[in-house]
This record gives sequence, structure tokens and C-alpha cells, in this order.
Amino acid sequence: MANTGGGAGTTIVPMYVRQPASPVPTPDARRVGFTRVGLTAGQSKQVEVVFRLSQLALTIGDGLREIARGWYEAVVGAEKAAFTVR
Repeated sequence: MANTGGGAGTTIVPMYVRQPASPVPTPDARRVGFTRVGLTAGQSKQVEVVFRLSQLALTIGDGLREIARGWYEAVVGAEKAAFTVR
């Protein structure tokens, strides 16, 4: 995250997760967390967004909540990453 402007500022950096190949229908992207970042003019900072794995759970046909195994894609601000739930 970088502040390219001339003054200090604060921004919210969201984190979205999606599962491109899910065994059940899933939303295109789910916001699972965010962090607020304060930056002075010209400052850049590495940010971390933490979320609970339980936030990936979906309600399946019998009403139980389950975390689908497989590959997920995460987007934090403008950065993409991938992870696997086993």
C-alpha cells in the first residue's frame, strides 16, 4: 500500500476470497476482512489482513455449514494470492 499524494491519509484495504472451482454454488467473491491503514505523504507500508477460516463456510443442502476443500483465490487491495484448504 502506498500514498502517492501530497498529504497524509487513511484508507481501508479489503480482502475478498472466492473459490473458482467449488462443488457447490458460491458467490463470485466474499469479503472476509479488512484493515485500516494510515499513511503519511509518500509513505508505503506492507499490510496484513487476518480472517477466520470459518468465514469460508457455506450452508449445504442439509443445513449444516461446511468449508469446501480446494483451491481459493484471495484479493487484498490490488494484490492477488491463492491458497488451498485441505
